[in-house]
Amino acid sequence: LRECLTSNNKAIELFEEDGNKGLRRQQHQRYAAAYLNNAFVMKQLGAYQEAKEAADKGLAILMKKYTMHKREIAETLDLLGELCQNLELTEEGKGHVSRSIELKTALYGANAIQLAVPMNIRGALQLQQGHLDKARSDFLRALTYTVKYHSAGKPVHPQIAVCLSNLAGVLKKEDKLDECRQIYTEVVDSMSQEFGRTSPVTAQALCDLGATYVGLKHKKLAQSTLTEALHASTVSRGIEHPLTQRIVEWLQDAAKIENPEDVDGFCGDDFVDNLLKDCVHKIAEQDKKSEDAAVRGDIIFLDQRGHVGHGSPLKPLI
Repeated sequence: LRECLTSNNKAIELFEEDGNKGLRRQQHQRYAAAYLNNAFVMKQLGAYQEAKEAADKGLAILMKKYTMHKREIAETLDLLGELCQNLELTEEGKGHVSRSIELKTALYGANAIQLAVPMNIRGALQLQQGHLDKARSDFLRALTYTVKYHSAGKPVHPQIAVCLSNLAGVLKKEDKLDECRQIYTEVVDSMSQEFGRTSPVTAQALCDLGATYVGLKHKKLAQSTLTEALHASTVSRGIEHPLTQRIVEWLQDAAKIENPEDVDGFCGDDFVDNLLKDCVHKIAEQDKKSEDAAVRGDIIFLDQRGHVGHGSPLKPLI
């Protein structure tokens, strides 16, 4: 990751030399990409303020060619929304993701998979403000969009796992810890299969599951899960990363558990299955409404500005 930062910083220095105004204009997309790549790297390193500053600069460059880069602008708005959530800049973050949702709806349609990311981020921001019902609504909408695009088989697709994990944040606030346990178990299985047992996302999932075991007073499961989470986070992110430090704190809490509960106290394992079935039913209803609208001749989606199709993915410098 440090090498990525060095590479992108060299590119930024080249673009910003006094005599390179023409180069910045001709290769504005690569110029923006250097800042945005830095933002993604710094987010992984937990340097959220620096990441936000880089993303703001990348967005400003893209906005000069708005009609060419609507897709890239929407993705950058998502990134800024996520960074604002990490920095607890809740209202600013909601502004970014609201713009992203509006832009992506115009580009892709009202029920597109691309809406899942900003919907998830907006839900996290709503949760940060204590708006549990609004957060749940956003997370369930994101989950429905994602289930429509990906199979709901097991282990669940990583994008479905992300939506489930976010929803667990609401359930945790409502003290529904057994439902959280079921969700995080699915998330760990998904992330482990897709990215490996010591990846950053698996470390996060293991931390969430271990913390849930602490809440349920399942001491042995908490300690074993959090120990694995600590190893994964240390390998993938380092001992000084905020997640690694948080896992250490959870391990300390696990060690203090008195009168631990028996594992037989689990309520069941059908919560996630039922949740995914509900999403499938919602998708069927949406498809039926779309068919009915098409029969009536209604216009489902029309970008009257004619800008759909412009732009291309950012070309990475690394």
